[in-house]
Formats: sequence, structure tokens, C-alpha cells
Amino acid sequence: MNKKLFVAPPENKEEPKNMCGGYGNCQNAAQGDHTCPFSEEIHGDCETTCNCCDDCQHECAMDI
Repeated sequence: MNKKLFVAPPENKEEPKNMCGGYGNCQNAAQGDHTCPFSEEIHGDCETTCNCCDDCQHECAMDI
């Protein structure tokens, strides 16, 4: 099974700020900036932020 892990996109991504663009290029509406759960848990990075939607946040948490 080829599962794409969510990786916080670079700050200069070309997707509109109001689109999630997270897990599997999700096209849901973006949420407010929050720390990336995956980066925080796996890499100890409490500074990287993402704006993924609730669905992508859930998928990210399931990957941890």
C-alpha cells in the first residue's frame, strides 16, 4: 500500500492560502495556522506551522 505521508509544505507554496493542500493535495478549505502535528511528534519541531483542514489533521495524527 503506497500511503503518502503529509509533509508540511514550504512557506512559498503556490497554492492559494484558503485551500488546504495538505494530505494528498486535499482541496478542502484551510484552517488557521497551527503547529504541524507530524513535525512536532516525529521531528520535535514545534515551530513549523501548517494550515491543513480537520480531515488532514486527523490523517496526520493517524500516521503518527
